[in-house]
Amino acid sequence: MGLFSQLGKSGAGKTQADVVAGENGVVRNLAITGAKMTAYQRSGVIAGVCFGLVENCYIEAEVTITGTASYQIGGVIAGEMGYQSAADGIGLVRNNVINCKTNSQTGAITGYMKCGGSQDVAEMNANVPTYVVNNYVVIDDMARKALFSLTTITAVGTNVLFEMSGIAGIMFDLDTAIWNITSGSLPTLKK
Repeated sequence: MGLFSQLGKSGAGKTQADVVAGENGVVRNLAITGAKMTAYQRSGVIAGVCFGLVENCYIEAEVTITGTASYQIGGVIAGEMGYQSAADGIGLVRNNVINCKTNSQTGAITGYMKCGGSQDVAEMNANVPTYVVNNYVVIDDMARKALFSLTTITAVGTNVLFEMSGIAGIMFDLDTAIWNITSGSLPTLKK
């Protein structure tokens, strides 16, 4: 339909790469399956930097971040999210289902959370329950259990991480007007 001009964009060696939206984009009710992304840093399938809104999306992706600098951040939804200032917009990621395969430098949701320009770990952890809400993440490496690639961000909030083998025990709290929910399966978006 020609809705996205950047689909298929390569991020290898770039300092910021995204497939669907830019920094202040709004992405709703979108399903992406079979996505594979390899990028250097600050990269995600939806946005490299997200000061916008991502909600009610189903994302099945394999994301590899290859950066070696201290800023080696990346995630399935966004490389960096949060807010610089109210004028820049505030990143909000909610009510998404993510089935991901990541490497050790990639977060299941995002790589890094910016809070008013601050890099304070306590502030980043405190903001997770406000800006990263009610996401369901199937993760391939439960030893890492990482929503974020920066291991100093450990807050989980209302987000649920699980292995596919444990799906039967997950109660999905999603809008049934938007999502098809069947016991023992990942929710899918209604057409």
